[in-house]
Amino acid sequence: MVSESVLNCDPEASAWRGLVRGMPGDGRVRRFREQLGLPVDRPIIMAGHQAQLWHPGILVKHLAGEALAERLGGVSVWLVVDQDANEPFQFAAPARKGDEPMRRVELDLLPPAQRGGPKRPTGLRPAIRPEHPGRTGVFDDRLDALVEAVAERAGESSAAAQVTQALFDWLDGIIARPKLVFASRIAETDLFQSLLESAKQDTEAWSAGFNLAVDAVPGSGAGRLRAGEDPELPMWRLDGRGRRVRARVSDLGS
Repeated sequence: MVSESVLNCDPEASAWRGLVRGMPGDGRVRRFREQLGLPVDRPIIMAGHQAQLWHPGILVKHLAGEALAERLGGVSVWLVVDQDANEPFQFAAPARKGDEPMRRVELDLLPPAQRGGPKRPTGLRPAIRPEHPGRTGVFDDRLDALVEAVAERAGESSAAAQVTQALFDWLDGIIARPKLVFASRIAETDLFQSLLESAKQDTEAWSAGFNLAVDAVPGSGAGRLRAGEDPELPMWRLDGRGRRVRARVSDLGS
């Protein structure tokens, strides 16, 4: 049985080229790019995903961005969403035993003794020595290569960096390696500091704007911010165990 895959582009891919703007004239934009290590003299085509062993559908975003960047003489950038608390070493794979039908299995390269514990952002979780999840009967040579690629990146600074670098190592020769930007680095920029200052000056507008966006997209999974004496902001902060918790106005002073 073969399932049909559908590729949705909104707007249509034929319109993408016309949406790319010229070089940034605003000095703040140029400074933001520089602080993230991005060029200021070429268009930037950015895609990205959480730091994990993602499925081929995510790969399509990179392929599309790479193709557009090549046509425009720009640079392809991959944004690693390393402030999310997803499981970076888990992934789904096809499996089959003998003549049985193909089935889906969930695999995990994290050794069982290291599973569980507080849900921390992948950018704060340490790199690991992966454990082979076992044979699946389908593309086992590629699975072996993936485990090896993750093992070779065990010296990276975080789990997010490890899985991201390992994925592009594993796909070397198949796709081009993009420029990487880790989302947590945005907090180190002048632009982010100006956003914090804006939140201090007009917290009501920040919360109201976020709630309007949530209401406009029912079923998005995003929750409205709570008001009250110490209203919530559309930001995360970290507690004493490195876990994400919703930020409030009172947190802006620290």
